[in-house]
Amino acid sequence: MYLEEKYPQHPLLPSDLQKKALNHQASNVVCSNIQPLQNIAVLNFIKEKVGPDEVIPWVQSHINKGFAALEKLLKDCAGKYATGDEVSMADLFIEPQILGAIKRFNIDMTQFPLLSRLHEAYTEPVHPEDQIFPSENINIKNNHIQEEGPELHALTA
Repeated sequence: MYLEEKYPQHPLLPSDLQKKALNHQASNVVCSNIQPLQNIAVLNFIKEKVGPDEVIPWVQSHINKGFAALEKLLKDCAGKYATGDEVSMADLFIEPQILGAIKRFNIDMTQFPLLSRLHEAYTEPVHPEDQIFPSENINIKNNHIQEEGPELHALTA
């Protein structure tokens, strides 16, 4: 992964092999079993073959199955975030999926207490002085980002 190589001081995969494997599993549940089934081409196919009234229930069914799998997978390892108390690769896959499920497909998150708790953690406000930036050329003073060096421009371009 590019980010792992580029910024090893802030790894997205834990060094613990079991937690690393859980990150890969959780990420794969989202990117292989949930998200592809909500692509526009798939939804249009369901609409055409089954009917427009069946699209949302069909997507909800697949999201619910995937979320149930994530709940089961993460129940014994989640901390503040999916696989512990640090943001990891799994979190980068899970939160956009939760947000889309809520906003696009009206998923009832009460049936997924662990994912609901994670969603709350992901949406907590972060103060600028608590943010970790990938470059030592970025400083925060008086709640303003001060740019130093060319690397930042690549990040914001």
